[in-house]
Amino acid sequence: MQYNYILMSEIQGDEKLSVSKILKDCEDIELFEQSSIQHIIDYKWNTFARDFFLLKFILYAVFLFLYYIDLETIHTTDDEGKRIKNFTFSLIKSICFLIQFIFLIYEIVQVKIDGKDYFVDMWNYFELIGMILYYWAGILDFTSPNVTPTMKILFCLSILFTLVKVVYLIRVFRQLNFLVTMFITVVKEIYYFMILFTIFCLTFAETFHILEVDIESYGRLPGIVAHLISVLRCAMGDFSMINTSQGFDLHTEIDGDLDYRHHYSLVIFTFIIFIICVFFLFMIFMNFIIAVIGESYSKVI
Repeated sequence: MQYNYILMSEIQGDEKLSVSKILKDCEDIELFEQSSIQHIIDYKWNTFARDFFLLKFILYAVFLFLYYIDLETIHTTDDEGKRIKNFTFSLIKSICFLIQFIFLIYEIVQVKIDGKDYFVDMWNYFELIGMILYYWAGILDFTSPNVTPTMKILFCLSILFTLVKVVYLIRVFRQLNFLVTMFITVVKEIYYFMILFTIFCLTFAETFHILEVDIESYGRLPGIVAHLISVLRCAMGDFSMINTSQGFDLHTEIDGDLDYRHHYSLVIFTFIIFIICVFFLFMIFMNFIIAVIGESYSKVI
């Protein structure tokens, strides 16, 4: 069967549905394999949306370019250790503030058009939070003579949220749209996997915390947090929790005698728990997530 939508813009009717809205809210990926649906999407995209989103991408790319230039100068200081704020600094900040303000106006218009439906879309929260973080960090940057730890955290968070925005906007390119769709699908599919994986990680982290596995390399981090990071590294195949020279049988030499930190039975028990941890987190869960991602990929393709 062949579908021709020559007069699609002429379609009228009192009971007509918003096809774009229905397809936007649809989570059935197999529906988009139908040639008729693909024709509708291509028509609406090429007719109404492509140029608009391409303009948004270009505008945001300019913002990112200037923002990165600005961030590269945060460690440049004068003789008094204060950040250099010259004409270039003010110009870049002003342009970035203006571009973000344009996107903020767009979000306000979207709220007015969509109403309550606007707050159902998770992407909108990411965009709003990213704007708030940027303005917060930018205002502090204007008012503070030095780059404070708070500002560094805000800059890092704002950069992370710009990544979300970029991933959203690069869908304007057909070649990248497939990768973005696959990425979003995978994130949705591994939701329950991550819950189970987190439970296992917390369980083994608490176990190693009780057994007092060495975490001196993590400095002032709370014990349970350091052990959780150590377990995550173990799940990735990095077995750094084992001391390269002493294993789990840690000891110090005092006057020629060895002072062992743990009882021998605890050392043996720790090795057993470590093997169990590697078996579940590294061998099973890592292969499990590969299978989940493979299944998601097959759905998208």
